[in-house]
Amino acid sequence: MENHSDGVKAKPRRRLDPLITHALRDIIDWEFLANQGLARSFLNSINTDPFSGPQWMNLFQINEPVYQELVRELFSSFEFDSSPCRYDPQHLGITFRLGGEQREMSLLEFRWRISLYIEQQSRDRATLSGLSRAEMVKANLMLLEFWPNIGDKGFNVGNTKVKSIRDPDVRLAHRCIATTISGRKESTHRVTKMDLYYLYCIYTNEVVCNISYWLAKYLKSVGDKNLICGGMLITRISRYMMGDAAGLLFKEEDEGDDEGNEAAGEYVGREGVGGSADIYRNMSQGDWQVR
Repeated sequence: MENHSDGVKAKPRRRLDPLITHALRDIIDWEFLANQGLARSFLNSINTDPFSGPQWMNLFQINEPVYQELVRELFSSFEFDSSPCRYDPQHLGITFRLGGEQREMSLLEFRWRISLYIEQQSRDRATLSGLSRAEMVKANLMLLEFWPNIGDKGFNVGNTKVKSIRDPDVRLAHRCIATTISGRKESTHRVTKMDLYYLYCIYTNEVVCNISYWLAKYLKSVGDKNLICGGMLITRISRYMMGDAAGLLFKEEDEGDDEGNEAAGEYVGREGVGGSADIYRNMSQGDWQVR
């Protein structure tokens, strides 16, 4: 990973401007789920592959506050050279600005920076072997054949509602996907083709998803989405890469939010870890019952 000075030409402002009005989606409230007795059965249901199963759990359980300044800086500058990264996970194909510096890294480093696994595992032969068999192409026919295993009726692209998923664990998996790795232009109450692909990878035996590859592709396209998710990933990356500087920035933004709140009389700044509880409390009791 290399750091470059501020002399590096910044990305065009036009990529940042559209993000200013986008909604930043926050994280999953695992404390609420645990209190409802939902967390453990769900985590057991997705931990089916020894390589990617733990990574899905680690991704979904990342618990960090969301800082708008960092999110918009990284999202507006994020680039991913996907073609060479498909064949060489050590290729430095990810670039972005963070904390005022231009940075680059490989998919291997990106994986441990967002805590899919620990740094030492990135050098293990088992990790490289797992990546070599990981899915990086969506097979649409297989997805349509998979849908009846989890949902009612046929899968109608762009018009399939989450409530048509029968199992509450799978519905929760969709909610986790929609708030971490799969932004969208519309409501999170519909199942997109990309959502279905991730569900296929999670619930189909011997199918391994290259999570970091697809996450990088999502982050590159985030400017096209109306609902932005994954802000907690940026906080996690910042803690690793910026060290003490990240802590000072977090403190300054929190203090600035407090002052703004006193002046405006409302919460206008950092998005904290508790907001996503409403996502689950707003689901009806029937949503958690197997049909």
